[in-house]
Amino acid sequence: MKALTMTQAFLNGYQQLAHELAIYPQAMARHYLFPTLLVEAVTLYNAALDNNDGTMQNKAGDLLWFCSEIFTTLDVKFADYENYASTRVPQASYRSYIWAIVNHAREACRQWAKIVRDKNGLIDQYDIPKLLLPTSEIVRYIEVLAPELNADLRGIAESNLNRLAERKRRGRLATEETQGL
Repeated sequence: MKALTMTQAFLNGYQQLAHELAIYPQAMARHYLFPTLLVEAVTLYNAALDNNDGTMQNKAGDLLWFCSEIFTTLDVKFADYENYASTRVPQASYRSYIWAIVNHAREACRQWAKIVRDKNGLIDQYDIPKLLLPTSEIVRYIEVLAPELNADLRGIAESNLNRLAERKRRGRLATEETQGL
C-alpha cells in the first residue's frame, strides 16, 4: 500500500472539512455544484480583469471547495485529483491559466448536462472519469495559479475553510435559495 504524501493527506482532510460546510442536500448536490462551478470560474475571470488579487484568491478557494464537493459526491478522495489531471502545465500567463479554469469548468458542466439528459442524472462507472478529468484540471490550474496570488494550494484551501467557517458561525453560509432545500 502506497503511503500518502503530506499534500495528499492535507487534501483528504480538506475534503472532509469542506464537506462539513456543505449546504447542498446530498441527493441534489450535483445539480447545484456543476453549474455553480462554472459561475465561480467566470467570477474568478472577472476578478482577474479587475486585477483584484484578494478576490481572485477567494474565488480560487471557492472553486477548490466546489471541486472537493464534486469529488465527495462521486465518492472519490480529493487527493486522487492527480490521477486525473495533467502532469505538466505549459508555462503561460496567469490569465491563460484562468481561461483554462473557465474552459474546464464549462467542460465539467457539459459532461454533467449530458448525464442528466441521457441518464436522468444517474452516474455509472464510465461517467466518473469524464467528470473528474475537467474538475481535476481546475485544481491543477489553481495550484499553478496560486504563486501568482502570493499563495499556495494549502494556503488557498485553509483561507477558504476559514471564510466558510466564519460565515457558518454567523449564520450566513446558506443563501435564500438553499435555506428552503
